Amino acid sequence: MPFNNITNFILVLGAAHICAAFVPRESLSFSKGRTTGFKEKNGHLFSSSLYADDSISISHLDNTEPGSIQKASDFMTDNFWLPNEDGKHENKNYETLSASVHDDLLDRYGERMKQGKLDSGILQAHTIGNPSELAGLVGIDVAVLDSQRNVIFNREKSDSLLTNAVASLGPKDRKRYMRSSAQKIATKLLPPELSAVVVLSNLAVSTSLRRMRIGAKLCTEAELFASVKGWGFTEIYLKVESENVPAKTLYERLGYEERWVENNAIALRADLDSGEFIEKIKDTTVMSKFL
Repeated sequence: MPFNNITNFILVLGAAHICAAFVPRESLSFSKGRTTGFKEKNGHLFSSSLYADDSISISHLDNTEPGSIQKASDFMTDNFWLPNEDGKHENKNYETLSASVHDDLLDRYGERMKQGKLDSGILQAHTIGNPSELAGLVGIDVAVLDSQRNVIFNREKSDSLLTNAVASLGPKDRKRYMRSSAQKIATKLLPPELSAVVVLSNLAVSTSLRRMRIGAKLCTEAELFASVKGWGFTEIYLKVESENVPAKTLYERLGYEERWVENNAIALRADLDSGEFIEKIKDTTVMSKFL
């Protein structure tokens, strides 16, 4: 199966124009144990947090930095899709898989993503001792939830619902909603069972840095970013394969609760032998946490 918006199939931590993803200009307060800094670039404000206990720095990926998406995609390929594959870099299919991951991240978090109405971003972790190397990352995205059917729509469907809702308006109202957030469009223009939600996706931690609570800290930072102190959401969602007990246990410890189970959902696996992403049928648990 070609890799095409793979994160729509398996959101392992669970659903957001990169410009809107940066922290608003009003000041943010962060939890005890972190120090926070901001820098402005190209009219946007970037946040960073430093965990004093183990010197883990978490910041928003700057997609305007040359090579930032490539670096993230290489990290995802090595630590999310192929974490236990020996000799993967020597395999001729590795570059094919890595290029597919790069194209997907570029669509979701790169410059071309500005054309849609869904906010998204990547949070990245570094160790202070090796700030040039990624220690972990997680995606944070906005999507549309159908509360009657218990479905979080993929990026294409979510963007289509919002875009069509605005397109159906008269010229004056259409102009008024043209730059509105997904939350506002969903609340004002979509049926009551449809709402904009924020979802975590594709948590990845370096295989050499496990058991340092990097994953938990990325989740906590993403929650802060999604909350009323950032994007303005009061709840955050994620998806995890139901048989992945260690991951479910982590999320439960972080305060997530099960909302529903998607039976026979499609998950993907990277197959180094064929250089393709293979579909698997897996039950998926949808969890959420109030912020």
